[in-house]
Amino acid sequence: IRTPLNGIIGFTKELKETKLSEEQVEIVDIIEESSENLIHIVNGILDFSKIKAGKIELEDISFNPIEKFEVSIDTYVAKAREKEIELKVCIDPHIPLLVYGDPTKISQVLNNLISNAIKFTPNKGTVEIEISQKSLNQAEQNVALYFSVKDSGIGVTEEEKKKIFDAFSQADPSTNREYGGTGLGLSIASQFVKKMGGKLDIKSQVAQGSTFFFTLNLKLPKVSKSHQKKDLTRYTVGYIPPLDNRNVDKNLKTYTEYQGATFLTYTQKTLLNLRDEEFPDLLFIDYKCFEEEGELDYFLDLPIKLVLIAADNREKELRDIRHKIDKILHRPVNFTRTLKALEILTQSQNKSSSKYKKGIKTFKNAHVLVAEDNLINQKLMKSILDRFGMKVTLVSNGKEALSARENNEYDIIFMDIQMPLMGGVEATQKILAFEEERQRRHIPIVALTANALEGDKEKYIASGMDAYLPKPMDIHNLEKVLTNYLK
Repeated sequence: IRTPLNGIIGFTKELKETKLSEEQVEIVDIIEESSENLIHIVNGILDFSKIKAGKIELEDISFNPIEKFEVSIDTYVAKAREKEIELKVCIDPHIPLLVYGDPTKISQVLNNLISNAIKFTPNKGTVEIEISQKSLNQAEQNVALYFSVKDSGIGVTEEEKKKIFDAFSQADPSTNREYGGTGLGLSIASQFVKKMGGKLDIKSQVAQGSTFFFTLNLKLPKVSKSHQKKDLTRYTVGYIPPLDNRNVDKNLKTYTEYQGATFLTYTQKTLLNLRDEEFPDLLFIDYKCFEEEGELDYFLDLPIKLVLIAADNREKELRDIRHKIDKILHRPVNFTRTLKALEILTQSQNKSSSKYKKGIKTFKNAHVLVAEDNLINQKLMKSILDRFGMKVTLVSNGKEALSARENNEYDIIFMDIQMPLMGGVEATQKILAFEEERQRRHIPIVALTANALEGDKEKYIASGMDAYLPKPMDIHNLEKVLTNYLK
């Protein structure tokens, strides 16, 4: 049965590569999906037949459990994304590097549980996968690994639990109409786990979700090894999580601390309040933190190594800022990807740090006035200018900027355009009038604005300003302005 089906699937893929009309593409897609569903059913029936006949054989080979199961889980990322389901993965880093068992059948069980979890979880739900070390017996050379797949789906009743591992089991007819049944999958998964010496079980509440779990005892090699650790004890790693979930990616903390680094959580506000010496060596920022356009840009020029956590389908959105990020960590966050991200701690100095060192040397002791009404923008400007070795005075509107200029001398003024009480253009014109009337030295005024429209630069220069910098601030453009006016 499988041979002709494989032929249909193969030639369907070939057909998709030819020139087809829109209607033909749709028909071929249906043929391909239907064929793949059918071969999945056939494979299930064959597995079930082998189980019934007692002909299922287990492999006993060595494999890396973290590597093997991370790959299996990653195949479901796209399917979860289609339903906007958050896929969380927590694999215990203390699991031995190598174990003996049947990796194919364990993966098959996990695949079935994850597939069902996504299938029976409504849009924007959550699926959590946990693989942890329950016990380790070096003397008897075995390790007990615990596997669980938890969802926020529809759940099952106590009555349904009793028959859920039966072949072709399904919930009530209304559920079957909306989600479909579990077919042979759970029955086969249960039999595989039993054959490997464990028991597949379920905890569930209707409308709350379900957790499927099992434990397997796997043999260890004669010399058991742990996953390689890097000595990161002298480093501090920071994390800004999404506003809606402070506990998201708790495994990020586990994996970082496993490598010896100190792990600290920040909000956007607490991070911008830090002094230079308090910044972490590396910062993980969750892309979901930033709801407003341009908000992320405030953090891109901080003199620390930056890792952005984002889904792999965000690449196009991030293209313009990619050069300012040391690494992108794709969701779901797992052990292997986190370790690769942490490697940048021990790599050479990042570009921004060397830039700041150059800046501190060049502009030391210059006095700057910054007129900006937004508190976060104020703190960001101060943080950047502090690193250039400059003395910074902050005011919140044009009226305060005028008063500050009338009573003090500065080397340069940065003026936001949109401010309460008095805007940047009006404040600039009043400062120019004051300087002319009192015959005071002219201080260069640089316009700051988020409205980077064509003709803006010319408009602000015409109003009396000396230079123009669009927001979000680009550190290289800022340095050019400082170099030009603070020779």
